[in-house]
Amino acid sequence: MIISVINNTQLAKEDVQRTLRAINRQMSEDFKRYWHRDVELRLEGWTGAQPNAETPIDIRGDAVLYLWDQEDVDDALGYHALTGAGVPFGFVFTRLSAQLGESWSVTLSHEVLEMAIDPEANLLAQGPHPDPGEEGRTVYHWYELCDVVQGHTYQIDEVEVANFVLPLYFTEGDEHQNHNDFLGTSLPSFRVAKRGYAGFFDPETGRHETWLHPGDSVAADRLGLKQQYQGIQRSDRHKGVDGRTSIRDTNLVHCDAIVFELRLESSQDEVIDHAVRLARTVLGDSWAVRRVLGDPHEFDAIYQGTAAVGFSEAWELTHALAEDSSVAFAEPSLSNPVAGESDGAGDERPAALRASSSGGDHLNGSNVPGWGLELCRVPEAWAVIEGGGMLPGKDVRIGHPDSGYRPHDEMDPARVLSEIDYDFLDRDEVASSTKGNHGLATASVIMSGRGAHGDQIRGPALHAEIVPLRVTKPGWIRPAPVLIWSGMRRLRDAIDYAVRVGCSVISMSLGGLPSTTVKKAVGRATDAGVIILAAAGNKVRLVVWPARYDDVIAVAGCNIDKEPWRGSSRGEAVDITAPAESVWRAYYNRLGRPEVGRSHGTSYAVALTAGVAAIWLAYHGREKLVEKYGIDQIHYVFRKLLVKTANSDHHLPDGKFGAGIVDAKAILREPLPDPDPHVRRTGIRDQGLQVAIREQGLDRQLGIDPDELSDSLAHELLSADVLDAFVVPEEVVRARLAAKPPQRVPTQGLSRRLRQVLKP
Repeated sequence: MIISVINNTQLAKEDVQRTLRAINRQMSEDFKRYWHRDVELRLEGWTGAQPNAETPIDIRGDAVLYLWDQEDVDDALGYHALTGAGVPFGFVFTRLSAQLGESWSVTLSHEVLEMAIDPEANLLAQGPHPDPGEEGRTVYHWYELCDVVQGHTYQIDEVEVANFVLPLYFTEGDEHQNHNDFLGTSLPSFRVAKRGYAGFFDPETGRHETWLHPGDSVAADRLGLKQQYQGIQRSDRHKGVDGRTSIRDTNLVHCDAIVFELRLESSQDEVIDHAVRLARTVLGDSWAVRRVLGDPHEFDAIYQGTAAVGFSEAWELTHALAEDSSVAFAEPSLSNPVAGESDGAGDERPAALRASSSGGDHLNGSNVPGWGLELCRVPEAWAVIEGGGMLPGKDVRIGHPDSGYRPHDEMDPARVLSEIDYDFLDRDEVASSTKGNHGLATASVIMSGRGAHGDQIRGPALHAEIVPLRVTKPGWIRPAPVLIWSGMRRLRDAIDYAVRVGCSVISMSLGGLPSTTVKKAVGRATDAGVIILAAAGNKVRLVVWPARYDDVIAVAGCNIDKEPWRGSSRGEAVDITAPAESVWRAYYNRLGRPEVGRSHGTSYAVALTAGVAAIWLAYHGREKLVEKYGIDQIHYVFRKLLVKTANSDHHLPDGKFGAGIVDAKAILREPLPDPDPHVRRTGIRDQGLQVAIREQGLDRQLGIDPDELSDSLAHELLSADVLDAFVVPEEVVRARLAAKPPQRVPTQGLSRRLRQVLKP
């Protein structure tokens, strides 16, 4: 194979020739003995300053590579169109190489190696997903030789060239001692080295996607720079049947939409027209506007582009939108990690992983599946209900936003309402998913029992119905936490949907960033008579959202000894505590077999408490409660009684774990209070983002007055701090907390507007 190289740069001909000689040595001495291809580079004369659409490019080789300067990209697009008539082509942008911090010789070597094997950019290799969190499901990898080892180079005749993978990299078997790349970096098959990335076609999404290690800013920056050259990169030729492609990084924070509300007293058509014009003017043509069903004045501007919109860029756009006088609020819908816990197999508890359990052995007594129910006196509550001729949870429907659902012997399929479930990730009517382990686990803690074949575990709401609503999926941390993977707006939509299909309890074993759009949806739900509960959070200490909102019951976690689970979030925002350590739940093991076993997390604490809410509603009768209090007071009456009857005979720190541990029998025995128009409780959670900034100590760390920040800037600062808590290893967080004076929050990655405010 002869590849013609055409130099349209300021590089000296002698330097180009010297580099080509070195790469030719690489191809003949290093590449050929593994890949068995003859490849030679030849420097050709320049064809002219401008492309001529009527005159085909005259080359003497089998393919062409252009050395190009950055400012001539429009001309490069012209040559791409001409060359694309059947001649394989590529571009090496010398100034892009400089921005990437690598020699242009490495970029040229990279392009030559990949063109030699797959000149048409059309080959795929079946293999496991590069993300370990995807548990080896099959995708189709691009036949790119250098991307996954992008950060590794070596020299030939003092010319730097690119490392490349060997043939067995694209097979399940490894070379001797993982020698899957030329430099022998011990890279396993189908995996990605640090500073590298892998492109592949995902049959589940129908898209070509890119994966890199979470937190790998070098690889992320490289992708972002390369995306400036849309249309003339090899990645642009990897397209699905329908032409869709996705090259965004789905493992780092990125923006999938910007949510905004308009304050306009106009007709609905006029409001919609204004929203569309505003989004096009401020955000650009890559954003499609959709009205939020729960509020006719609220809109999603959904991102349609292929280049990822990162945290700072998303907030720049959001601040610009918020400056318009017609906008009541604007916020980005960010895909990001949240406080979660394992949905993996059995009792595997690697203590080194931040999102795993607290480490150590299970406490004595937790080997009995029903210990959590006994601690919260649920069996005694069942006796009270059945003594009155009723069934626990009967006629109560529970909305369950989570990672989907998997059928299991411990679950009664008749009470899992698959006919009205919904998947808000894929936008279809099937919430069941092979990744629904966490959804299954938390659902089983709410209402298992009376299963098809098994009765090893039980949830409080033995006769309630549940509506699975898929809004999350596992991510890269092992064991996999739950993630708000497509933004908090998915959770908002799930809350509104749960109200529409008649749910009277919503249990959220998840959390994330502050979200005005979710807060408004929660308010609509409580006004409609729904009891809403959420997990306080895990491993990050601060109580996460939506649990922090005043209209949500925030549930922290304890263990069998009535002591705090060390992984539980805590603080004044917590209402109540329930078992979170070594809780028995249904799950699927790594072989895909249904089992029961112990796991950890406030996800299970809130699930048990939601089951208690369901049996309380069934015991008193929802219609009778509505008649007595009014529909919009039911949530607050339940919370008042839940807090009043909590078991305070425990060792929980004062003020950090709410009123105590859930007591199911006591709340049923407690007489209903007289109607009280002031039953809604207002506290620190509804005093605004500025209060949360003070609670986090950001005002002291950064030397700022939060009251001087706009709501939009305060929202960004708090989001950045929470994201930092989510993704930074626990030992780093502890070191920061111990630092004297407190360490400043890193400002890299924040919007320009916020950085200006935070300047010392």
